[in-house]
Amino acid sequence: MRRGYRGYVVILGLWLAGCDKNSEACEKARLEASDVWKDVQEKAGKWKLQGTTGYEEFNPQQKADHYRVWNGIETSAESIWKAFAFEKITWSSARPARDTATKEFKSYFAADKYTSFQALLDGANRHFDAVSAACK
Repeated sequence: MRRGYRGYVVILGLWLAGCDKNSEACEKARLEASDVWKDVQEKAGKWKLQGTTGYEEFNPQQKADHYRVWNGIETSAESIWKAFAFEKITWSSARPARDTATKEFKSYFAADKYTSFQALLDGANRHFDAVSAACK
């Protein structure tokens, strides 16, 4: 009888160790993604208020579109980093925010002038996928 009990304890211990490992991987991915999306938010906030070379030549409508796009990216990135900032990930806000940020940037008429931001956003999206894989 005692021998069977030990078997259950060993199995339970191995199962819990596996959960801890997955939990650590999730935690690490989540925190890294939160940091990267915070960086996306900060960069979008910067670009929202100042454009790249040639911004001064935009007409008023282009400047308004510029502000709208970067404000949308900034707001979406903020939602994502906050969704990943806590142990309980709020996927219901993170997924739509990610889609919005990516869509806004891709539709931006001067996106080709922001190649470094494109690389940052691509990296942030890879981190998002890593969190999804590690935490689900």
